[in-house]
Amino acid sequence: MRVALFVTCLADLMKPGVAFAAIRLLEHGGCTVEVPQTQTCCGQPAYNSGDRATALALAKKTLAEFEGFDYVVAPSGSCGGMIRTHYPELFRDDPATLKRIEGLASRTYELTDFLVNVLKLDSVPGDFRGTVTYHDSCSGLRELGVKAQPRALLAKLPGVTLTEMNEAETCCGFGGTFSLKFGEVSTQLADQKARRPEDAGAAHRRSARRSDRIAVELRSNEFKARAAANLGDAKLQKGLGLIKVKAVVNRANAVAEFGDFEALREAGKAIRNRALADLDLYLERFEREATARGAVVHWAENASEACRIVVAIARENGVKTVAKSKSMVSEEVGLNDTLIEAGVTPIETDLGEYILQINDAEPPSHIVMPVIHKTAEDVADLFHEKHGTPRKTDPAALTREAREILRPKFLSADMGVSGANFLVAETGSTLIVTNEGNGRLCTTLPRLHVALTGIEKVVPTLEDASTLLRLLPRSATGQAITNYVSVHTGPKHIDESDGPQQFHIVLVDNGRAKLLAGEMREMLRCIRCGACMNHCPVYQAVGGHAYGWVYPGPMGNILTPSYVGLENAVALPNAATMCNQCGVVCPVKIPLPDLMRKLREEQMQRGLKPWAERVGLALWGWAAQRPALYAFGSRLAVRFMKWLGGDEKLIHRLPLAAGWSDGRDFPAPAGKTFRELYREKRK
Repeated sequence: MRVALFVTCLADLMKPGVAFAAIRLLEHGGCTVEVPQTQTCCGQPAYNSGDRATALALAKKTLAEFEGFDYVVAPSGSCGGMIRTHYPELFRDDPATLKRIEGLASRTYELTDFLVNVLKLDSVPGDFRGTVTYHDSCSGLRELGVKAQPRALLAKLPGVTLTEMNEAETCCGFGGTFSLKFGEVSTQLADQKARRPEDAGAAHRRSARRSDRIAVELRSNEFKARAAANLGDAKLQKGLGLIKVKAVVNRANAVAEFGDFEALREAGKAIRNRALADLDLYLERFEREATARGAVVHWAENASEACRIVVAIARENGVKTVAKSKSMVSEEVGLNDTLIEAGVTPIETDLGEYILQINDAEPPSHIVMPVIHKTAEDVADLFHEKHGTPRKTDPAALTREAREILRPKFLSADMGVSGANFLVAETGSTLIVTNEGNGRLCTTLPRLHVALTGIEKVVPTLEDASTLLRLLPRSATGQAITNYVSVHTGPKHIDESDGPQQFHIVLVDNGRAKLLAGEMREMLRCIRCGACMNHCPVYQAVGGHAYGWVYPGPMGNILTPSYVGLENAVALPNAATMCNQCGVVCPVKIPLPDLMRKLREEQMQRGLKPWAERVGLALWGWAAQRPALYAFGSRLAVRFMKWLGGDEKLIHRLPLAAGWSDGRDFPAPAGKTFRELYREKRK
């Protein structure tokens, strides 16, 4: 069996011993191992940076070098994942080459996967006396399914005691170019990860060290500075820590309890795709059915038109106060400011949104938990100041105080405004889910109800909505169902005791039709559960305000530049490690990293990337396509880095890559590349 070893860049430059160990393991399994001498890089740095042309060129080069072998093995989940998962995507428009690429991809394996599932090794050479823990590679875990394989091999090694670290699957924050762009965020993630082996009782060497049209305000291009500031906010960090304790754990428990959650995700994806495929038809049917049941449907092309419609409804009906249920679309279009300018008083009735409103209209930091960044002490101080009541810190007492303030507002409000989690085409109904009950009061007590929602929220049937309701609360809060599910179908009839006298539905485009027609179409499947941000290591470190607009986290990395313009949110598509924790928990299976990568490609094409990054990628890509030049440059680089390491054999500052070294000490290489040492051994 002829096996080609794909030597990763880091193994070649920094850890030649890894590549030699891989060869010994493969030979132990009976393989004839060859190392193509012209190989350079799989192209992943270019691919993830949006330089598709360079990635394509390097993929073609790799195909030519490795196509003739029985198998290709990489001691890296990243390189293995690039070849197996992403090479076919690169050649989707080249059917002839695609067939060859798919053949190569099918024969490419991560090292431990190959040893366990192809060679079926029943023993591992060598021994090691000590306690060991294992850090899962994001690409290996989520792209290649590598989890049990390395653990099975470690269990066969004499003398090893294997212990699991806490949150072994959590991203370490490296993310290649991510750590160059956002070094401080990457360092914090690495520090957190490096502490977990100690918690698990494993002996280890720690390699990370702590470093001594828009209707609302848009600050997305300030992401890097805002993120850095948030890293040092101890109070915020404490609040963000609750996301892992509550949202992440609760979702995992709810998913495990449900059973075949993957089948449910597939069903949810199919429902959303079916609705988007005929969005115009379902919206027209929704309008017909809603109108037939007495509702008035309005269409708003943009934020200003949506606000104008709501203000016009208020003026026509003499509205002075509006009770609002939580609505991200109302945040998106800036409804509150517009109502205030028109002399109408909006009152947020969701407890979190109310806290933010009385705190000088502070924006939410999470779409489901808007005040996750605040403590009970913060709320106690705020209520004491704004309500003029004795200060109290008990959460139940604070909640009761808010209820006593808000209940008269519900009773006296002239109009209620809500969003809609779903629009049901077959009945003309809007549907909202809440846990506090404020949504039901806003939509039934006032004489007018206005539902303000995006056009993408439509689903064909009530049965479809019920399927999505199995996904939404489990993904958002870990609940099987929320406390309240409210379906609104027309105004109240003459024989009904509650409900609004008028029911208006404002369907907002504000950039959604453009998404539907473009490469970001899949983002419109989003059901606003917040699972992507709950599981995103970057969001967990910096919080929602760092993203600078309405939608934070991975969803915001795509929606914000799509809605406000890529040039106004340049940092966001890059504000991710590409670990794909967001993609694997999305209830409707949106390929979030792939969409971010497409936005990075657009940045590259439009010249929105920093010139230094563009030039650096171009020079690196040019050299990587020329093996002799690349090898020469690699030899110079390892000798220079060995010199930088000095007697400590640690690199404290790496020129041109400060993001990697500002928060980490790099182990200095031995002074020769793997390929140099390999040639010497073969002589």
